Amino acid sequence: MHRLYIITANQRPNRRIKKLSELHVNGTVTLVVMGENDFSGNTCTVKPYPNPTAILGLLGLHRLKRILDKILYFPSRNILYVSAVKNKLYRRIENDLKNGRIVSLITCVPPHDISLIGLYFKEKFPKIKWIIDWQDLWSYDEYYLNGVDEDYRQRLLAVEKSVMHACDVNVVTNYKAEKVFVEHYGIHPGKVTAINHAYDNTDLFLAAAPGAETTIENRGQRVIKLGFLGTLSKPPKVSGERILHAVDDAVDAGIDLEFNVYGDVSETTPGLVQKMKNKVVKLHDRTSHDESLRNIAECDLLVISLEDLQNSKVIMHGKLPHYLALRKPIIAMVPEDSFVAEVVGSTGTGVVIPTSDDWGKSLTLVLQNYLSGETLSNVNSAMLENYSWSNISELWKKLVTAN
Repeated sequence: MHRLYIITANQRPNRRIKKLSELHVNGTVTLVVMGENDFSGNTCTVKPYPNPTAILGLLGLHRLKRILDKILYFPSRNILYVSAVKNKLYRRIENDLKNGRIVSLITCVPPHDISLIGLYFKEKFPKIKWIIDWQDLWSYDEYYLNGVDEDYRQRLLAVEKSVMHACDVNVVTNYKAEKVFVEHYGIHPGKVTAINHAYDNTDLFLAAAPGAETTIENRGQRVIKLGFLGTLSKPPKVSGERILHAVDDAVDAGIDLEFNVYGDVSETTPGLVQKMKNKVVKLHDRTSHDESLRNIAECDLLVISLEDLQNSKVIMHGKLPHYLALRKPIIAMVPEDSFVAEVVGSTGTGVVIPTSDDWGKSLTLVLQNYLSGETLSNVNSAMLENYSWSNISELWKKLVTAN
């Protein structure tokens, strides 16, 4: 019998983690999450240990608090959660092994600090199978590396290297990231495997919405509704300002459109929208995943964006499978040689505007062609099925249960 522990530090685990918690293996699956949550089933909640420097924040000594936190906690304050999980699970795993269970552990990163949980248990219990689910790479990603003080970077690289080599399997989201692990990090190919993000077939029903008809005959008679899911600006990976400039340019060129952003809770986004020349952006409040899918399904075209960075080329964007599930044409403003561009092209689900292009001119041209009747998507169902959870789940089960 198996015992599978899936560990995340996200209080609102993403779709990939939630689907992992539903895996049907020969045994028990336990989802370990931070703090309180509303999950049903076999879920273990762990609260981080209290941060003693919190009192400094209450006293208004925020700069001193940040300095002490950096000294006390490496790589970040998530270590308070890491330590709590160690103590919470130690006896459980020890008893599982004593009772003859086969124990597997999946640490889902980011935040990357929680890979230290797996490192700890692999040292304590060498018999367990430890899998790291690298949903985002660590030092290879400019967003994460730039957030670490230069004084700590060598230490971080050493920690990263130790967890990559110590785990049994490094799971990445596509073959391009797999190549990075082998060629950039020097990890043995036998310790790396690619398992794509997946859309769930049930999303097709959850997201079903009547929406407005978008037949060729009436495209020019109505406002084109563009949809964007998630945070609009995540520098340096996603430039919300550049996206909005492109939208402004398209409106200036005579395109009657509405740009809908769903689930962006960033404090900076309203300011970016306010600077726009044309007031065509609608910011929608964050809702549940299912409701967001239903809402964005009413849009005509879906926008995804990545800047031309080394990491942007080797990731499978987390929102992409949700877009694939909706079967609405995708406008991918991404590097031309990226995995996201490859998925959109091979599945026939949309068009790619290369990051190197003038986005305003290119977006305008795409929308003008759309209004003139061009079909922006020609879905290849066979290729699309490669990203279905019904197929991807089998890869996960095989990985977890393999000797």
